[in-house]
Amino acid sequence: KLLTQDAVMRYRPSLFQHMGLYSSFQGSTNQLRDDDFEEDPDVPDNPPAKLLTNIPTFENHYSSHAYNNIEGYFWGMSVVTGDYFTIVFNLAVQITRVQVKTGSEERPTDYLRKGQLSLGQNWSKNDSDCTQYLDIGSFSNGYFDKKGIEFLAKFPVKCVKIMVTKGQTEWLIIHTINIWTT
Repeated sequence: KLLTQDAVMRYRPSLFQHMGLYSSFQGSTNQLRDDDFEEDPDVPDNPPAKLLTNIPTFENHYSSHAYNNIEGYFWGMSVVTGDYFTIVFNLAVQITRVQVKTGSEERPTDYLRKGQLSLGQNWSKNDSDCTQYLDIGSFSNGYFDKKGIEFLAKFPVKCVKIMVTKGQTEWLIIHTINIWTT
């Protein structure tokens, strides 16, 4: 934490890992391992975007935490059928992969039980939404991961929408949203 920032920011996966056992303190060794470090990470692109949701946010668990891969996650309350979490890209992109993880170790029941992921085109400022969507898959146990999307969506994608298809009594944590582009 720097003196000028209010909150600790951690990037996942970590970019650096401690190497070796030597310490700068004489006579001691370091056996450090960063749990968020991946040896050969497949780092997502997550293009610049604005995030829209009609799900009420709990305290400081904002939608940006899920998309920006910083410490924290989006935590929504009172999830009902038809609720959405939409990513609207600043510029339309060609997507190759989408991965969404819901729930957390601390709150394992707060995952998306029934949901659909769709890709949209033709942004409408009047409706604040894309006008055409292509459904590309459903969530399974709160998880969505689909590769080869460029073969399904042969158009520049402006929106990625997560739609709740059945309400649930548990709240919803969207832990991470990762998007890869060409």
